[in-house]
Amino acid sequence: MTKIDVELTILEAKNLAVSDLKRSDPYIIFIANKEKYKTKVIENVLDPVWNESFQTKVEVGEKLMLQIMDKDVGKKDNENGVCYWQVPSMYTGQMIYDILEIDKKGFLYIKAVCNNSPLQKQLIPFDYEKITLLEVCIISVNGFYNSLISNTGIKDITKPKVLKHLKYTMELKTSKTKCQRLIKKKTVEGQQYGNYVFFDQRIFLKGTVNDEIKISFLTKEKHQKKFKVITNSSFIIPDFLPNEIMTLPIPLSESGSLQLRITCLESVYTNVYPTVIPTADMVIEKKGNVVMKLTKSNGFGDFLAPYATVQFGPLLITTSPIQHSGEPVIFNESFLALVETGTKAIVRMYNKDMKNPNKEGKKLCEGKFEVPEIKNKPVKVVVRFNSISQLEIEFFLIRTTSSVFDELEKTNRIEKRNQKIESIFNRFDEDKDGYLKVREFRTAIQFVNSTLTRNLSVFLFPCFAINNKINLTTFKEVTEVLTSFNNSHDAITKYIYDFIDQNKIGSITLSQFINFAHQTQIADNDKELTNLFNSFDYDKSNSLSYKEFYRMIQCVIID
Repeated sequence: MTKIDVELTILEAKNLAVSDLKRSDPYIIFIANKEKYKTKVIENVLDPVWNESFQTKVEVGEKLMLQIMDKDVGKKDNENGVCYWQVPSMYTGQMIYDILEIDKKGFLYIKAVCNNSPLQKQLIPFDYEKITLLEVCIISVNGFYNSLISNTGIKDITKPKVLKHLKYTMELKTSKTKCQRLIKKKTVEGQQYGNYVFFDQRIFLKGTVNDEIKISFLTKEKHQKKFKVITNSSFIIPDFLPNEIMTLPIPLSESGSLQLRITCLESVYTNVYPTVIPTADMVIEKKGNVVMKLTKSNGFGDFLAPYATVQFGPLLITTSPIQHSGEPVIFNESFLALVETGTKAIVRMYNKDMKNPNKEGKKLCEGKFEVPEIKNKPVKVVVRFNSISQLEIEFFLIRTTSSVFDELEKTNRIEKRNQKIESIFNRFDEDKDGYLKVREFRTAIQFVNSTLTRNLSVFLFPCFAINNKINLTTFKEVTEVLTSFNNSHDAITKYIYDFIDQNKIGSITLSQFINFAHQTQIADNDKELTNLFNSFDYDKSNSLSYKEFYRMIQCVIID
């Protein structure tokens, strides 16, 4: 039993269940080291922020229960869900964050700092499947007017009085964290209605490297109960370094741009051996997806609704119109640029007729530029239309996984696969003699590959067996062969057929089949094997074609 001193901070909760009409008055209680702890009550919210810290002793491995309570005046407080924190091994000075799923609804964010522990810092081997914990701050969304027009079906959507009262929210999720929703917001006075909303809210998300953060942007009118999706986006989690911070715009699928700030609270490299951890230069390299951001333009402030298009050959990119902007016209709208360095582009500026938003509008001017070489830092391009009019564009990389991670992942996958195969081999080696017989092999190989049929596994055995048995090294070879065939039953059957057809004449004789089949134990004697052979020799040629052999493997019944 190992006890440690920790400072446990209850940070905030997200998306709590409604307890009183439309809201709740939540607080948290928990018991640790036989003492009861309680946060303050936050009134009338479903996304409370406490930021309260408690000094306590906890036992490594214990499951600490945290109760979410709802304060009720004049009657007993109600429980609004529970969640659990499994206390990890922590060394003195270590700080960790966690996101806990509440059984009823919602999530609780916590932070723990270990003030005293008898445990030493333990380094661990690299694991490409290690969970990454991210704090994702959604700052703002820009340039989504075109998506509003296309996808909401809201009556009079082009009118400022309608746009003014729209409410917005966002939903984010990964394969490891269920959907979380932001507190709804409206466009504040003085900002572009239908083109800008400021959130400045954070979400904790768990995911592995290369996991996808799925993002939905939603809206609703004042009188509506349910939100409707305007547009979507996604972000692939790269191999963040511990405590790395990345601020970037993420293009939305149809129109618009999402400004994010991502902080890595727990990295795939956290507490691994130092020789494995790449440097910042090795991780933040010239590798990623190119994003083009149209920032602002000058010389178009007198027009009611200017917008820009950028054309790369057949690819046309269009910004949302900016109404009654004044100078400069701020777009801040990003697009994924699937183009190469040196690609020529044509930029056109238009003035949209907001009474006919689906029409092109009046063309104002045209300019050209070439896509610059993009390295680690953003590259600005200024397109000058004339002496007073111009458009500013930025190109930058949203990085993907580094080459360092790709190599580590490849090696780690092989190591894990070998460990798994060895574990399965040992499990089904019933007499522990270091070999698998046909029945042991049949079960073991199907455990490695659940799509492999019993018949195929039995017929595969003689292709690799020596003296009617297979050792661990050979068992690994079998799994590699199956992988190389992408587990295709046709390819595996052809492999077996070619093995039996040692003369390479495109047919199997009776003697070849019997010599092979003795090791499969599908029949007790040669007579039974001969009868089996003849029953599938449809053309009575005293040999089996591939088609006949394939039919045999499909139909024969093996105990």
